[in-house]
Amino acid sequence: MKNKYDISLSSNDRRLLKLGFAKVSETLDYVEYQKYDTKYEFTHCLSISFKLRLNDYMIHSYVLGTNSDGFNNVVGITTPLLKVLYSKACEMKLHRKLKL
Repeated sequence: MKNKYDISLSSNDRRLLKLGFAKVSETLDYVEYQKYDTKYEFTHCLSISFKLRLNDYMIHSYVLGTNSDGFNNVVGITTPLLKVLYSKACEMKLHRKLKL
């Protein structure tokens, strides 16, 4: 895991790190963050992925692993967290335009 002083982290990555989410992986079209919730004992995952059909990015929030039905449980997103994720999606969109 990268620390908050790593210069390769963007300002949005550092804001998410302050909220407890560590970046797991990132490509031009996908980024994933994880945070372990000690109170409820689950790993909260956030991902932003580019959907070619929509020509836009989608934000996902879910529990790592599956429930008894074989599906990932959805986790709600607070307004401050959503603002940072939206800002990160806009950042990714800009990087995609510059690379293509």
